[in-house]
Amino acid sequence: QKDTYVSYPDDVAKTVTASVEDFLSKKGFRIAGVKGWDYRPESLAAYSENMKYIVGGVLEKFSCRARKKPARTIVTIALKMRVYIGDRRLEKVVTRPVEIEMERTELSFRPSRLEALMSEALTEGIRRTLADLE
Repeated sequence: QKDTYVSYPDDVAKTVTASVEDFLSKKGFRIAGVKGWDYRPESLAAYSENMKYIVGGVLEKFSCRARKKPARTIVTIALKMRVYIGDRRLEKVVTRPVEIEMERTELSFRPSRLEALMSEALTEGIRRTLADLE
């Protein structure tokens, strides 16, 4: 048996973007949306000099797999993403790949628990890639 859960009302990319913005806001950064950055150092000059960093990325995998066992469910969350951090002033881009696989044993597995586990993996991925930005 296979259940499918859909990210609604926002798609996954919007959710990841909102999570990154929230994380950086809490670190004291002022957030401005940027569209169309191609992750190349040469293109950083096209953006405002008031920007310290431009952050973008590619979400390669974000999945949950649940294996039902007697009286428990083994849940595996996998996250793989590549984050690009462009330093506007230095005109330099750093690539930070992150890959996380978390396994949890759950007595009862519900959609609300799925959401919590996916959120935990995403938060850890963002923390690993962006925690040292100042």
